[in-house]
Amino acid sequence: MWAFSPIAFYVLAKLEEDNKGIKELILKNTRNYNLGVSEMNLNITKITAMDSLGVEHFILNFPDQYSLNIKGVGYGRFYRLKKIMNLPPNTYTRLRFYLGNDNQFIFKDGVVENKSVYDYLDFEIENNLTLNAEKPSGVKIWFDMVPYELSRHFKFFSNWVNMFKNLRSSIQNT
Repeated sequence: MWAFSPIAFYVLAKLEEDNKGIKELILKNTRNYNLGVSEMNLNITKITAMDSLGVEHFILNFPDQYSLNIKGVGYGRFYRLKKIMNLPPNTYTRLRFYLGNDNQFIFKDGVVENKSVYDYLDFEIENNLTLNAEKPSGVKIWFDMVPYELSRHFKFFSNWVNMFKNLRSSIQNT
């Protein structure tokens, strides 16, 4: 037996209508990508946009630190930023995230590093963001990160096997 819900079509139409004016941006920090960073837990204090001339434009300020968990596009996690409407018409090449303390970087092999040495991180906007007189209602921000290695899930077992191999070779050498 099939059930018909007239509300379902309305909800789907409303969701599609809400997403019409939204641009999607893919952000990438080349330095962290080359280092093999797969995930970041950042404490952000401010977000700004850099235009093609290198001029910084304010977007959003956090009175306290805002914790942001960044994963790659493959995880399906994105963030919506509606304050982008306040930017003047221009071409923007980067978003800058100003950082607080206790930031965490997780690498593709599962190694975790806590760092507070950076004042900010710049993320390049893929294909830039051009704002005209018609501004979007917001943007979806996706992050391009290195995917985790599958072997990181089996690291415990491989270390355990290697321990026995090393034990056997040390016994044979005596």
